[in-house]
Amino acid sequence: LILSFWLITRPEPLPPLPDPNGYDRLIAAAGNIKITEPLMPQPESDIDDEALRFTVEINREVLAATRDALELPARIPLSKDLQSDIRHTSHLRQLARLLIATGKLAEHEGRISDAATNSVDAVRLGHAVTRGAFFLYMLVGVAIESTGHNALLQLAPKLDASTAQQVSQQLADLEQGREPFEATLAAERRWTRIAIPWTDRFLLTLSSQGKKLKQPAVAAGLAAHRRVRALTRLVILKIALHQCHQQQGQFPERLDELSLPDLPDATTDPYTDKPLVYRRENGAYQLYSVGPNQQDEQGQGPDPNAATQTSDDISAWPEGF
Repeated sequence: LILSFWLITRPEPLPPLPDPNGYDRLIAAAGNIKITEPLMPQPESDIDDEALRFTVEINREVLAATRDALELPARIPLSKDLQSDIRHTSHLRQLARLLIATGKLAEHEGRISDAATNSVDAVRLGHAVTRGAFFLYMLVGVAIESTGHNALLQLAPKLDASTAQQVSQQLADLEQGREPFEATLAAERRWTRIAIPWTDRFLLTLSSQGKKLKQPAVAAGLAAHRRVRALTRLVILKIALHQCHQQQGQFPERLDELSLPDLPDATTDPYTDKPLVYRRENGAYQLYSVGPNQQDEQGQGPDPNAATQTSDDISAWPEGF
């Protein structure tokens, strides 16, 4: 009991925050968004380009401030004000939607390079939100990053060689700078010390319920961390596959024939530490991760309409067979 009490109550130094902190400026930018409808995401067929153009235009200053903030180092400041954290993460999600909407407008207007830049900015925003993050911010950051990845998966066939190389290298650089999941666990522990009174933490430590309450959050965080790492690799590989097709008129037989940015294990599935699944047939291809259950289900992902999920592959679609 004495050891448990000491472990719970002993002070733990917090990592220093950058000065200036890009996070603070992202929050300021997100708080200034002028909301109009429609704002992404929604079914693309329902998008009114004029309304989208107006939304982007009235938020030009927000977009400029966001890009300036993304050039700065960022780290989440830990505090006991959970309501403010929840409000901030909501604003950051809206900021990600604005970036994706700006990219979608550029795509509709044929400015594919600009569309890719905005999609990468969404990925960068997601990374910024996960730096020094406890579980709340980590899950939001991964969700934001995934919106950028999904936009890039759709853009991959349209990228020219220069843009493709730039985007792939940016994604590889971001991935190499990704904080390990252990850093999120440490941040969660620090946040718990700040936000939850030591008496409550002590009682949870003594109770068998304490560990049970924590396990789902840890599992969800680890699953999100692996999924976003898989998505990053799928985007980089899909871009490289289409560059190969543009240059050679066909997709390669194997992934190791591709020209890839400097990223260790770029073709490795984070769920299995084995190669991502790639098959070429009839002039098309399949590319996917086997997902959390580590079973090859031919690229079939979860069915949003099914009560019970039997497949969870993560695919680089829509495309292919």
